[in-house]
Amino acid sequence: MITQSTFLENLKIQFESTDSEKITLDTSFESLETFDSLTKYSIIAFIKDDYNVELDVSQFSELTTPQILFNFLLEKLKSNE
Repeated sequence: MITQSTFLENLKIQFESTDSEKITLDTSFESLETFDSLTKYSIIAFIKDDYNVELDVSQFSELTTPQILFNFLLEKLKSNE
């Protein structure tokens, strides 16, 4: 089962230029200086590769924090069981 801490650590990798200490579960993606379309697609690919969950750009736009993204991911994983 996926844990919040593992998810957050793996998510932080997608933000190569950002100090990972700044990113918490409650951090707004939009508040991060390095958050751009490339980072968005990197996160979408990370979700697909690591968790086999499809996520499109319009869905991702509604997921504004790592916590919200994590909750979305949990729901998708439960529905795929």
